[in-house]
Amino acid sequence: RDLVVRWPVGQAEPGLSIDVDWPAPGSGRSAFGLVTVVPPGRTEAPVPRDLIVLLDVSGSMEGEPLRQARRVAAALVDGLGGGDQLELVAFGSSARAWLGHPVAATAPQRARATAWLASLRAGGGTEMGSAVTAALAPLRPGAQRQVVVITDGQIGDEEAVVRAVLERLPPGSRLHAVGIGSAVNRALTGPIARAGRGREVVIGLGEDVEPALARLLAGMQRPALVDLALTGDVVMSQAPSRLADVLVGAPLRLAVQLSPTGGALTLRGRTATGAWSQRIDLTPPAAPAGREAVRKLWARELVGDLEMQRLAGEPGHAIDRRIEEIGLTHQIATRLTSWVAIDRTPSVDPTAPTREERIPQALPFGQSLEGLGLRAPTMAQGRLSPGVAARMGGRGADIALEAPLTLSRNRTMGSDDVEDLDTALVILGEELYEGAAGAPRDAGGIDLEAPSQGELPGELVVLTASGRLTRREERAITVEVTLAEDATWVFPTRVVLYQDGAPGVLLVIDEAASTREGPLAAGQVLRVRLIAASPIPAGRLRGLMICLPDGRWLVDLPPGSDGPGF
Repeated sequence: RDLVVRWPVGQAEPGLSIDVDWPAPGSGRSAFGLVTVVPPGRTEAPVPRDLIVLLDVSGSMEGEPLRQARRVAAALVDGLGGGDQLELVAFGSSARAWLGHPVAATAPQRARATAWLASLRAGGGTEMGSAVTAALAPLRPGAQRQVVVITDGQIGDEEAVVRAVLERLPPGSRLHAVGIGSAVNRALTGPIARAGRGREVVIGLGEDVEPALARLLAGMQRPALVDLALTGDVVMSQAPSRLADVLVGAPLRLAVQLSPTGGALTLRGRTATGAWSQRIDLTPPAAPAGREAVRKLWARELVGDLEMQRLAGEPGHAIDRRIEEIGLTHQIATRLTSWVAIDRTPSVDPTAPTREERIPQALPFGQSLEGLGLRAPTMAQGRLSPGVAARMGGRGADIALEAPLTLSRNRTMGSDDVEDLDTALVILGEELYEGAAGAPRDAGGIDLEAPSQGELPGELVVLTASGRLTRREERAITVEVTLAEDATWVFPTRVVLYQDGAPGVLLVIDEAASTREGPLAAGQVLRVRLIAASPIPAGRLRGLMICLPDGRWLVDLPPGSDGPGF
């Protein structure tokens, strides 16, 4: 849980204070400060507003996220007064406006807007850029344009959205971001709120929206201090560079880099009654003083500004070097710097079996597979071509062909031609063997003779395992096979590799780089490196024939007609 600290404010004017981390005199290092602006307890009458709510209705918002987002939008609509104007836009694969133009926020119009929000359904992709660009155009003189984006942030064009806000935000407009859900993309909501000089609010699923929105609504209706600017001979830089308004119930924090010689600092802005300013004179102490946390907070805010600039399209390599430098200098975690533990103990034995665990991607709480356009697998992955239904069991499992099964480039069989899988493998094995007849016969003393016709038995063994090609070299390949059942592994005497558009290639095993012989358990991964006498032609892997020391041949089939692997 987040730690939330609240305190009462009794003063009638905004309060200004600063905490400074002073370096040692003569060190040449900068000082750093954290400026805090506390809003007054009460403000004047609300300012007229032109509110536009952009509501994400893409597929990732399906279910509880959209219900929560509709509650947020309805609360924003209910917070409008008679002097305000309202506009609603739902965006998914495209933008869809409520009326297409702003209307006075009268009670009947607010009721119609709430009904329209209740009718929205989620689906499709997320195209936010055009909706944000259109929303930033100012409407009435004397009114503040307030844009509120309600989204889970699951989009793929963050750069375009942040760039649009940076380039098109009018001086009198503010953009706020409300993140909805249990996995909000704050790499979007944070930068667009920072670029829009607004606030970022994150509301979890099942959380009561009223307390979180009450502070945002109060500040939007009655901003305590707007159009802030920081000046002074002691100020070297500030972060964030685009200052937000001081809203009721939400103090503003501003990190600054300061001259170590001291000087004056002035913050200016406007209240509902006119211009406002406060000045602070800073005198360096005779010894180092302050808290290191202030310097780190400045570094974090500066990195936030740099990340916003990167998303807006500025050259990424220069920004990345700057972020890395800041992270290392101030010892903070960033996108490019982190704390790592290094263990130099060797832990990989190429001759030992491994166990491969499939770790599923956790779906964020409240999201649905249907909304994301995904679906659960309908059947386990097998070795069959598309269109073939099978009852897969152990060795020698029966197969029921409901569509023709293509076994090679020149032989197709249907249900009338084959009764079980073993028969089909014999036919395929014969073709693989025939393709390997012209393979090279030796390389550096290694016997690469093709097996005689008598060594090819009439019965072939089907392995219940799945494999993949993990590395292809000029004269070698490495494959990994995950066993579906316990088995005893022995080194084969030779292997025939069969590819599209090339004759079979005879390979021998590299024992030093392959899993050592012995029993293996289900779920373990068998690694095999195979070498050839000459360069292996390029081509899609169609199958392997493996000859064991006892003369048995194992045949491995590809999973389908498109894509590598076997």
